[in-house]
Amino acid sequence: MTAKTIRTIQMISVRWWNANAYYAVSLAEALQKAGHMAAVCGRLTSPALCKAVEKNLDHIGSVNFESANPLRLLSSLRKLIRQIRERKINILAAHRSQDVLFAFFAKRRAQNSAKLVRCVSDVRPPKDHALNRYIHKKGVDYLVFSCEAIRQKYIEVWPFVAEKSRVIYSAVDTDYFMPDHSSGLKEELHIPQDSVVISMIARLSPVKNHEAFILVPVRL
Repeated sequence: MTAKTIRTIQMISVRWWNANAYYAVSLAEALQKAGHMAAVCGRLTSPALCKAVEKNLDHIGSVNFESANPLRLLSSLRKLIRQIRERKINILAAHRSQDVLFAFFAKRRAQNSAKLVRCVSDVRPPKDHALNRYIHKKGVDYLVFSCEAIRQKYIEVWPFVAEKSRVIYSAVDTDYFMPDHSSGLKEELHIPQDSVVISMIARLSPVKNHEAFILVPVRL
């Protein structure tokens, strides 16, 4: 497979605009800017799909794997299979646990040569039950992690992950995050202009480890 033939669906079933959603949308945006076909797939009213629409990205909003309704899930699965066939998809990128499950079944049903890639940006280790292990070992062709720490958590549970995975950091638009004008924030907070400022954007939850973020610079 060459770079010119990439045709991918980025599956993202999440109710919030979190790291998973950002990773999926930014990956699709980067692929589209590089000239590839990359559609963001999920519930049309979800934050991830709303962001994809806002950015004028190719998207599939008729697939809802967040539903608890079995009939709706089956309908979504059929729609995904149809999209795989019609778009001649060769890479299915699943960003959430439910996404990889349905991508696994859709790939088999579609009967094409699409590769299944599991994209992981969730800090939680995998659930080591028989079905999940089988899907990741036999059904998933490759795993992409947003950082090495998460990759190591998976390897500790499933050593076979080491042989078919790598880290690809989330893209950052440096033109957007490095404006050519001063925000005036340093003056407002009485911070010297030549100081380096490190900030953290995260909800106030223990899992975000604000304590380490605050204490480490102090100790340095």
